[in-house]
Amino acid sequence: MTSRKLLIVSGADRVGKSTLIGELVNLLGENVIPFHHGAPPFDTEHIFDFYRINLQKWEESGKEWCIFDRSHVCSWCLEERRRNNFGLREDIIDFELELAEKDISVLHLPVYRPWQWSALKHLDELKELYPDAPRWKIRNEYISRMGEHKVYYERLQDYYDNITAFPVVSCSYSDNPAEDADTVIGHINFRYA
Repeated sequence: MTSRKLLIVSGADRVGKSTLIGELVNLLGENVIPFHHGAPPFDTEHIFDFYRINLQKWEESGKEWCIFDRSHVCSWCLEERRRNNFGLREDIIDFELELAEKDISVLHLPVYRPWQWSALKHLDELKELYPDAPRWKIRNEYISRMGEHKVYYERLQDYYDNITAFPVVSCSYSDNPAEDADTVIGHINFRYA
């Protein structure tokens, strides 16, 4: 079995993905390369080429571990809603098949949090983004994010149940990211021992 491991961290906005990834990077040390992904760019031939580029960078680095903060999973959950990118199912399956053909182990790490866990973080961010906006503008953006949070997790579960070929280990154990990271590493070490 390969020693190279790709961890794909997914979750709605403001649920602690980056914090968890920071703790995982601390635990894994110099042998990990993390990548944060935003929305797919419009200037590539294939929608997920930027993920492929980062997989190549990981291979060239020689590091054992790679962490994707958001990936094709989040595209499945968000792109239709945010940018009218439809027809992603086939692209996502193509990307999954490519991952399956590589000499790597892939593990999905979803961060599940209820809306109230991140609601006030969203409110603070909206007030920063729209400092002079009337209250109704903040409210409408807040409601939109609340709906997106719900849709995100519905689609995420659909992805794990019906699309992915790789194992899933939930990372939402506590409110302590260091403990969560330790638990995740324990699962990984047990799975790949």
